Amino acid sequence: MRIPTGLHSGSLYRQKRVKTPESSTFRRLLRLFLALVLVIVVMNQAGKPEAYRIFFSEPSVAVVVTPDPPENSSIDFADSDGGDVNTIELEPLDGTIAILSVEERSRLIRSMVPYRNPVNAATSIAADNDLNQTLRDAAEQAGDPFDVDESHNPLADRNTRLRIQAALDQSFLENVNDGSTWKKADHEAFYRLLESDGRIGSKPPKPRRAGVVLMLQQPEVYLHQPIVMNAKVARVAKVNARNNDFGIQQYWELWLHPSDGSERPVAFYSSTVPDDVAKLIGFEYAANGPNIEVEGLYLKRLAFQSKSGSELAPAIIGRIASYEAAQTLLPSATSSQGSTPWAALVLLAAIVGIGLAIGIMVASKVSSQRLRNARRIHQPSTASYLHSLAGDFEQTPKPEPSNNHDA
Repeated sequence: MRIPTGLHSGSLYRQKRVKTPESSTFRRLLRLFLALVLVIVVMNQAGKPEAYRIFFSEPSVAVVVTPDPPENSSIDFADSDGGDVNTIELEPLDGTIAILSVEERSRLIRSMVPYRNPVNAATSIAADNDLNQTLRDAAEQAGDPFDVDESHNPLADRNTRLRIQAALDQSFLENVNDGSTWKKADHEAFYRLLESDGRIGSKPPKPRRAGVVLMLQQPEVYLHQPIVMNAKVARVAKVNARNNDFGIQQYWELWLHPSDGSERPVAFYSSTVPDDVAKLIGFEYAANGPNIEVEGLYLKRLAFQSKSGSELAPAIIGRIASYEAAQTLLPSATSSQGSTPWAALVLLAAIVGIGLAIGIMVASKVSSQRLRNARRIHQPSTASYLHSLAGDFEQTPKPEPSNNHDA
């Protein structure tokens, strides 16, 4: 039997409410957002060979060794003449070079370039009589007169030419500004090393292997010394050279990821690079670049700007001694012109997810308010029931009091 409450048409007994599971909008959005992030991660890793290389056989790799430069170029200051200078004690003409003016010194540098070209012969180069006389006067003033007869060109004499070149190379290195960006004082040493593939000196020491941290923390030991290093190519750029007296028109700038585990970049400069390395030009960062072995002179600690602030990197100028050339296609790299960065994708996904969440929450709140108002319109209020109940009590006749006296 259904007994009404008298206040409304509902039952007096407690009604059993069937609890329906309510789905949380926030949890649903969170699951969708995590799924979107997972899809983006998979898409980003799909272009990297490391993600799926473990399931396949390793590609065949060939180690290519670049030929060494001629013996006279590494020992004889890249001179065209042959012969072993290691057995000859040559004293650099430092005093003679110090007396020359800036213009005379630049003129001397340009005059000696043809002698270092193996194509030319020393006897076929026209002599600069004014420059030769200036050199003789400076040598006599410095107390180092030439052994060559005055009727002959002193630059045509091999020993005299090597003594002058040794003094010039030493002055180039002394003018280098260490621990800074590239300065004007570094240009002569920079282009001279590019011309000679990083090999200067009559008795160059054997190249040493050193880690990046030691090179940065102990410059007095490794600076201006030959270095050998194994690394991966991370970035490649071809740069147009500035005006110089060495005839350098273009050179290659490589940023390397060393194999010593230091996670510090190395700046490497060379006049030529292999074709496999040149193919990486234009990529912002090659995650799996070719392995190379570089040999050159550690010129300076180069200052550069990174995300962490101002840092230092070893600047080595020389040549690529060997490299690993993969027989397959080049590894994919993150290009600066055709892809969206990973951080931008995550940020975009987060913004879209938050926007959808806010929109759904606002729509849900508006819908709930509408349903609540609709229920209030179709449901009689409690005040009306109380009013009708009070009216019923007033219309009920009151019983007359009984007369006990008659009894």
